[in-house]
Amino acid sequence: MKQYRFVLISCLMLLATIVSGCELIEVVGTGGKTYTITGQVIDASGNPLAGIGIGVTDPPNTFSSSTGAWEITGISGTVTVTPTQSGWVFHPSSQQVMVNSDLQLLFRGSPAEYYLAGVIADSEGLPLPNVVVDLGSFGTTTTNSDGQWSYSSASGTVTITPELPGLVFTPSKRIVTSEDDQLHFSAQTSRYRAEGLVMSGKGEPITGVILEFRQAGALVYITSTDATGRWYMDDLIGETIITARKAGYSFDPASQKVGKQRLNANFVGTP
Repeated sequence: MKQYRFVLISCLMLLATIVSGCELIEVVGTGGKTYTITGQVIDASGNPLAGIGIGVTDPPNTFSSSTGAWEITGISGTVTVTPTQSGWVFHPSSQQVMVNSDLQLLFRGSPAEYYLAGVIADSEGLPLPNVVVDLGSFGTTTTNSDGQWSYSSASGTVTITPELPGLVFTPSKRIVTSEDDQLHFSAQTSRYRAEGLVMSGKGEPITGVILEFRQAGALVYITSTDATGRWYMDDLIGETIITARKAGYSFDPASQKVGKQRLNANFVGTP
């Protein structure tokens, strides 16, 4: 009888040990403990980034505040924290945390790079080479012989402005914030009138003075002064060099440059 009682007591003690062990596992198991994760999102210069989605699930659990700070509560076990924002990349792209790890997380964000491209043509659809395409803080690029241009490392907000003397572009500029390969522009010539007087040193008009108009070294127009010493020329495009000449006279200056920013050119002739 004593032997059976001993066996029974031993079984009860073993059962108590097993139950006690099970209770211990439940206490230390990850499912029984929650914790809080906090952190901040900043840019490359250390400035806070607001409105960045932060989460261990999809959609984000929370968003960064105006100071870049964020907090997620009620976390259990091991989780991966990921910042998300359209048009941005983050370093690191994600961080894994657990109850015994560093619960203060820092992410650095920067605008994602994207590709830009387009074609610039004239009013008849013919491609325009050598048009300078201004990309603001990203510098400039130039159209090729087919009027095509591109830039592969844009980020953030980019203002695109085509430039070529003597031409007006439609639209005059475009503002983009994401990839776009259809950034086309059409160019129209910007024509102007230049005019002036040719007078003697005494202020008397000199008639019959020949004025030659050259663009890029090529002679494009010729006119002459009237009885009042006046001359004018319409439909000029871009920068133009004007030279005055008449047999038996020298002129000061010998030639002058006109353009959209300077429409008048006067000469003084000396016999």
